Amino acid sequence: MKKITCILLMCAMLCGLAACGGDTSSDPNLGKWTAATAEMLGISMGVDTVFDGGFTVELKAKGKCTLVVSGAKGNGTWTLENGVFSMKSSGETYTGTLQNDVLTLEDVMGSGLTLVFTRDGKAPVASAATPTPPAADAGIPPVDDTPVNSSPAHEDLPEALQWWEGDWYGYWYVDMASGEYADWEGEFWDCYAVIDVDLEGAAMAIWNDEDAMGLLGLQIDPDGGVGYMGGATSEDGNFLGVDLHHADWIIRPGADGYDEHSIVIDAMLTDADNSDNYISYQLFLRPWGMLWDDIPEDSQPWDYADWYIGQGRYQEDMLEAMRDTALDDGTPMYIHPIVGGSTDNVSDNQSNNAVSGDSLIGEWVYEGGGYAYTFRDDGTGMYSYNDYPMEFTYTYTDTAVDLFYIESESPSNFTYRVEDGKLIVIDFFGSEVVYIKN
Repeated sequence: MKKITCILLMCAMLCGLAACGGDTSSDPNLGKWTAATAEMLGISMGVDTVFDGGFTVELKAKGKCTLVVSGAKGNGTWTLENGVFSMKSSGETYTGTLQNDVLTLEDVMGSGLTLVFTRDGKAPVASAATPTPPAADAGIPPVDDTPVNSSPAHEDLPEALQWWEGDWYGYWYVDMASGEYADWEGEFWDCYAVIDVDLEGAAMAIWNDEDAMGLLGLQIDPDGGVGYMGGATSEDGNFLGVDLHHADWIIRPGADGYDEHSIVIDAMLTDADNSDNYISYQLFLRPWGMLWDDIPEDSQPWDYADWYIGQGRYQEDMLEAMRDTALDDGTPMYIHPIVGGSTDNVSDNQSNNAVSGDSLIGEWVYEGGGYAYTFRDDGTGMYSYNDYPMEFTYTYTDTAVDLFYIESESPSNFTYRVEDGKLIVIDFFGSEVVYIKN
């Protein structure tokens, strides 16, 4: 598809970079850097939304570098001093930072675009040996005998169903991957879930620090497991954009050597268009507020020691703990829109928002000019950059918007508030970007 700005793309492809840089091959910063995230005026978006084919920079010895943008290649040089990274081209200067194994370019070509580069094109994650599953005889110590829970179990539900209800914390681990997913093998990411249960079934929302992962329906069978809580199977929904069907997920707490306090999911995900692209993955979840001290440190969630325990978050409401936490890049932790304060579905949230005095619906123009968002009440919208339109669909709550651009596979999202006829977006660094209602 055409991207946000043809000028930015053409300049990046055609201009060589000129500066001076390091002169030793032992420089730990040398090597290939791949754009992982793009942000403009408070809106995070997939890199492919801006650059079809991606954006990479290879830093070489003696200050030389190679740039590949949307498949077009150019050569140049670079400098780094006290963490400040600089590149020049035909009178243009590109500045940013290179530290903590993250390269950031700010206000690229004066467009307001911020690009964040990592070694593998993904946010830094932990690599570890295959996790040790929670043992059946672990003797897990709960917090004050009852895990803290943002969504307390419905007291009118049978005991077996109450076990599933509420908030969960853990991680998902990729033990085998092939094709386009090969780089995921051996990686794991923290994840969070909310399960909302009634007598007819259950809904489960799953997400990580930055993105939604899945939304699905569960059927709970009190006689389907080895303990009083029974077991559960997936019935419909999706995970990582792939449809789930009956029994794609089979959950049996306490079975197969796992403890009865954990949800463990062991499944496969295969690209419907290319069976060579697949992953084998596991999810390990425990009720929010429960300790993991019986599990080896390298098999605990990545942020367990520093955030969950170290900051005492396990003693707080899960969603409030997440809202009160910023990621390393300054962005707020992601919370699945469907549970952004309640377990009502998104359409209900949209209806409630649309009839309020501070509705998101309408056209919003950036106060500095040049950019505009239009949100229609049918769930579609348009982003306009200097009169170049990009259509999208969206879902939203009172605090968060998820955008799905029609011609892009990468969703975008941002947090916001509406007040006094202004749409105030919280940008990549936690600053406020203001749009005025037209």
